[in-house]
Amino acid sequence: MSIWLAGGRIRLWCKGDQLAVKQSNKHSPKSHVWGAISAYGTFVLKVFRQNLTEELYTNILNDCLITHVQVLYPEGLVLQEENDPKHTSKVAKTFRESHDISRMEWPTFNSDLNPIENLWAWIKHQIDLNPPRNLSELEETLLSIWDSIEPEFLKPYWQSVPKRQKLVIQSNGFKIKY
Repeated sequence: MSIWLAGGRIRLWCKGDQLAVKQSNKHSPKSHVWGAISAYGTFVLKVFRQNLTEELYTNILNDCLITHVQVLYPEGLVLQEENDPKHTSKVAKTFRESHDISRMEWPTFNSDLNPIENLWAWIKHQIDLNPPRNLSELEETLLSIWDSIEPEFLKPYWQSVPKRQKLVIQSNGFKIKY
């Protein structure tokens, strides 16, 4: 997920009888995040500024996922990922195979089924409540919010999956309002 600072919003205001328009930078500074959740809670959140490559992706998996998998899922893990080319690359596939991590088959364009997408929306909303002034502040806020998430808080995200599955089936795989 990527989070842009200031969101590239257009701001309008009036001064007397004059209308002033100010547009934020077309390409506002941004940070990227990788995170994972399970019934046990959150895994380590990785915040980074560079573009994601397949090498960076496997490094993130190694740094943020492998230790937890070995402790919490000694029999192995089924990982739910989007179909981003970095996730489906030969490098990523080899990495998962070497660490006994299976990959769940996933519809190409269906984030409606992925519970973490709702969590990302909630996190973005929390950030919008008190917008950071710079990237360092944004990254600190992201880490603070992530670290405050308890396993109990995630329960509704998991419990909503069967309902969302039914809605996606009813919509013939098209986007649902959830």
